Amino acid sequence: MDPPYNTGNDFVYKDNFKDGLQNYLVQTGQVDSEGNQLSTNFESNGRFHTDWLNMMYPRLKLARNLLTDDGAIFISIDDSEEANLVKICDEIFGEKNRVGLICHKSRASVSNDKIISPNHNRILFYAKNIEILNEKRQLIGEDPDLSNFEYDDNDGKGPYRLTPVDGPGGAKKGNPYYEFLGVQGYFRYSKGTMEEKYSQGLIVKKSNSLYQKYYMEKAKK
Repeated sequence: MDPPYNTGNDFVYKDNFKDGLQNYLVQTGQVDSEGNQLSTNFESNGRFHTDWLNMMYPRLKLARNLLTDDGAIFISIDDSEEANLVKICDEIFGEKNRVGLICHKSRASVSNDKIISPNHNRILFYAKNIEILNEKRQLIGEDPDLSNFEYDDNDGKGPYRLTPVDGPGGAKKGNPYYEFLGVQGYFRYSKGTMEEKYSQGLIVKKSNSLYQKYYMEKAKK
């Protein structure tokens, strides 16, 4: 969702196409019966933020109702209304369903019209139901690119490739040191886990190094 940022202009949306725009402006007190403008959303207006929030609230309420139970919404916004938007989203979606406020770098050029040159906006990330979304978190993300995977021969359990089992962090990372299949060094698994993987046919020795089979079925998930 990419709502209009609050620049101080009027927010006129013809949500009800059965009603004429002129009548809508009269009913909302923006013009008189002769069409003369009565209000605007200048920053000096006490309703500067209120006007924008009144426009946003029903749309966010509807957006929540349209989401599936495992759905989520991302809303792009700048600094001027971020704090206010968080408040109404906490009310509509529930504070516990606020997944995060993402800082997104949106420009690389420098602007000289402000004290600092902003190069980012915020993306508010809310779930309709954080518990349901959490249950599916392992399935969230981009589909894996398997085109650059060079799999070894099929062993009857499906295509796989070999991945290292050594512990690159060594003692500093708490990796255990032992000998397995004649190879001595730091490993990322305990000796018991390595023995279990070996009994399942997952550990392969090549030259003086050990690897484990990483199956395509698992990679797809």
